[in-house]
Amino acid sequence: MISRYDLLDQKEIEKTHHTAIKILKTIGIKVEGEQALNIYQSAGAGVDKEQIVKFPPAMIEAAIEKCRPRFSLYHRNTHEEMVVGDGNTRHAASGWTSLILDWKNGQYRDAVLADLVESVKLCGALDQVGWFMSPLICSDIDASEMELYQFKVGVEHSNKPMLLSASDKKTVEKIAHLGAILAGGKKQLETRPSFAIDIGISSPLLLPEEVGDTLIACAELGIPMAVYTSSMAGATSPVTLSGTLAGNHAEKLAAIVLAKLVNPEINIVYTGYSKTFDMQYAAICAANPEYGLLQAAGVQLGRHINLPTCSGMLNADSPQLDMQAGIEKMGCTFLPLLSGADLSTGMGLLSKLMVHSLEALVIDAECVGYFNRLLKGIDVGDDKEIIDAYQEVGPGGEFLTTEHTLNFFKEEMWYPKFIYRGPVSYGKDGVETISMHTKVREFIEKTLESYRSPGLQSEFIEEFERIRNE
Repeated sequence: MISRYDLLDQKEIEKTHHTAIKILKTIGIKVEGEQALNIYQSAGAGVDKEQIVKFPPAMIEAAIEKCRPRFSLYHRNTHEEMVVGDGNTRHAASGWTSLILDWKNGQYRDAVLADLVESVKLCGALDQVGWFMSPLICSDIDASEMELYQFKVGVEHSNKPMLLSASDKKTVEKIAHLGAILAGGKKQLETRPSFAIDIGISSPLLLPEEVGDTLIACAELGIPMAVYTSSMAGATSPVTLSGTLAGNHAEKLAAIVLAKLVNPEINIVYTGYSKTFDMQYAAICAANPEYGLLQAAGVQLGRHINLPTCSGMLNADSPQLDMQAGIEKMGCTFLPLLSGADLSTGMGLLSKLMVHSLEALVIDAECVGYFNRLLKGIDVGDDKEIIDAYQEVGPGGEFLTTEHTLNFFKEEMWYPKFIYRGPVSYGKDGVETISMHTKVREFIEKTLESYRSPGLQSEFIEEFERIRNE
């Protein structure tokens, strides 16, 4: 493996961390929920009549001492273990989008449940997808039921670990109930969790009641959580990247303190999706250089407080699968990937996180293969092997037909599925090759035809129908 890249040095990380603690001590955060306010106050935080909570530094440090850098999520049925924090980056399809770029005709349209099923099947089939978030809001599903449907479709069509959205305490409880059925009981779900729940803190410095109650419910039930911020530098956080980092870190620390006060053993992923605000077009940017810088520094801050990390990667601001999307997806991914993020989200996203594309998902899987080969680095190995290879060939010889090449070419070289490396013909109409789009669409069609979903037991289906409208 290649060496980890640190964007900020240790003094800069410590300075950012102490700035965040100072923000929480002197400015605090607004906490709208009575339950969270009571927990903070009972533990010694200052709470005023405006619902502003200010934190003694010792309270924050006590929560950090309880943080753990590693835990596991488990595949259903196969019982395969995904260790979060073992030095490998697992990539996920993700999003919370209502638009899809139709892979059959290249047109934008509202997503429907059938699109969600297709996306999850591809997530199940692609080896480069280590875990996933059901990525779509479907126009043919009631909004109040969408999060439960995302869970149902996810577990029905894939065994891989999931990242779930839950907008309120009741949804958490329903997901936990259904998850216990899949796991064989509440205790089994707690000891071998197959999903985590994404919990977003509002910027600047706000913990809404429903978010606090969701976090508390996850902690009480022992469900791992990914605590994230998604501010926009220049709009909901300072325009300077250092200011955004400090503020986001403060917001996440406040959430971590709450979770650890409820359950000291709860597993947390330190997650960052912070973006910048484009002053020219009054819109977010989720794939510019600053995005990658924020993600890379966020990984370091998460590691500084002894937590596994998750970063947004493989984003594109481009609305099309074009050269711009390629530049952006590669560009915003390198820094957080080299920084050692444990998890990533973003596969399949286009147009500033607003559009999901199955073609982009497959191409992003190709990118992950490319990245994994880079991360593998160069194994210098035994010099005797090299000397023997040259001894066999001699000056002026060739290595193509040697046993050394036969033994090592498959493991040393990366061979793509969709990137074209074949012969090129030049005609009057220009260069003629096999289009990547054509290869990707053929792969999607064949995969969806041949994929076999794991399915669901009748008890789950009956309970899902019973509780989805409650």
